Amino acid sequence: MANPKYAFFEEKIVPIDQAKIDIRTNALQYGTGVFEGIRSYWNEKTKTSYVFRMEDHYRRLIINSRIMMIEIKYSIKELCDITIELLKKEMYTEDCYIRPFAYNSGLDIGP
Repeated sequence: MANPKYAFFEEKIVPIDQAKIDIRTNALQYGTGVFEGIRSYWNEKTKTSYVFRMEDHYRRLIINSRIMMIEIKYSIKELCDITIELLKKEMYTEDCYIRPFAYNSGLDIGP
């Protein structure tokens, strides 16, 4: 699997080297993040990537984010659309592992 060239970061698709967080970020200091692991399967015959149960994964990400008091301001459909846009931009012709990650980006350290 090739390394990604792009990420959806701070509400836009950016080159992966621009997707950086501050060392003081709450998620890094306290582990306040939620992630999903989504598989995408490339079909050589149709030249199409098929994402496995993407809506279910994003539904779970949103539910778990609420438990962690992390706001995701995108709908499941919007998250799916962003994922498809990223996959197209990457131009993968192989199976992929997609790792959406929602986190608390606050810089407050301490209770």
